[in-house]
Amino acid sequence: MNYKQILYITLLVLVAFPLNAQRGQRGERQARNENLESLKVGFITKKLNLSPDQATTFWPLYNEMTEKIDEKKKQLKDKPNNFQNMSEADAKALILKRFEYEEEALRIKRDYFLKLAEKIGSPKVVKLRITENQFKRKLLKEMRNREGQRKNR
Repeated sequence: MNYKQILYITLLVLVAFPLNAQRGQRGERQARNENLESLKVGFITKKLNLSPDQATTFWPLYNEMTEKIDEKKKQLKDKPNNFQNMSEADAKALILKRFEYEEEALRIKRDYFLKLAEKIGSPKVVKLRITENQFKRKLLKEMRNREGQRKNR
């Protein structure tokens, strides 16, 4: 095993072990989300070829950015379920709220991507966006495959 492989395995164990220990206390959905998060950490760390020093500075910033965006997204979830009976004023307010969220999320990303560029370099930050999309596509593909397997049973 080379140094990088040991680093990746260690990083995954450090992230995944505490998450697995808490599974009995939390719901299955929470455990699944934590497992996905540990897979994402491994995937991004490997694809960006982060050194140990870069990983220790990258992940706290990345996680902070993600938490802030998620916090803003939760505020957006306060929307009505019945769109057919929505008034013009309510619909317009909802549209504006959605744009405010997207603008704020973009501002957060811009600020954090600049911070990340200082820590890991701009080329890796550019690759980060590509890598995040690759992870999402891989995840969707796997979910579709599992769904197809369930239907074939």
